[in-house]
Amino acid sequence: MSDSAKYYKLGAVVDNFLAENDLPNGWWAKCLLWAIRGLRELHLDHPIQDAKTILLSVTDRNTVVLPSDFVDWVIVSRAGDKIVTLGVNGRINPLRDNVNHSTRDDAGFYLSNYKNGAIFSYGVAVSAQGAFRVEDNGACKQLILDIPMGPDQIYLEYITDGFNPCGETTIHPYIYNYLILYLEYQYEDKNNPKATESSKYRKSQDLFFATKEVRGRFFNLDPQTFLNLVRENTTLALKI
Repeated sequence: MSDSAKYYKLGAVVDNFLAENDLPNGWWAKCLLWAIRGLRELHLDHPIQDAKTILLSVTDRNTVVLPSDFVDWVIVSRAGDKIVTLGVNGRINPLRDNVNHSTRDDAGFYLSNYKNGAIFSYGVAVSAQGAFRVEDNGACKQLILDIPMGPDQIYLEYITDGFNPCGETTIHPYIYNYLILYLEYQYEDKNNPKATESSKYRKSQDLFFATKEVRGRFFNLDPQTFLNLVRENTTLALKI
């Protein structure tokens, strides 16, 4: 992992905040909770999340149980001797979307790894092979196929909520300043013995403009740029 990636770990942001404000390590756990809350507040109406690819098993009922951090799907491909793209979500965008999609898309893709290598994906007319949909039944989110695939697996690239309660979440550089100002406001409002109403107001204004700047940056992104920014590790990229 690069030094810059470590710098943007949520735990590192908390470390920087403590150092800048001469606070002892005893404050670390509380400030991490504040930082996670700040991310969640930002995510309530604005999905600054990650996109990652995993290999999942298909059950004998033609369903795939999706990860707990699943927000929306990007690309679904059948794994095996050949990797066949079943669907590409053309409605992904930087705004929140529901997960009740069905598809009969087809395309040729490579399964690409940013670190090295690529596995060829055989694009076929999958409209003749059935369709799938993603549903939330209240207990879990599932990908449901309408035809049997047998004992098989799929590659799923999906948008995640991006949270790790241990401080290992990697934040986008755009969000760094926002989180520092969020921590400064929380400390000023709740724990700074020297705080005044005037100082609390100044911190709240700083946070307001930082939040506005973050939202403005991400709302202006086109879908492909958004995905490129948030992808991690292996990804399913369009074949050229």
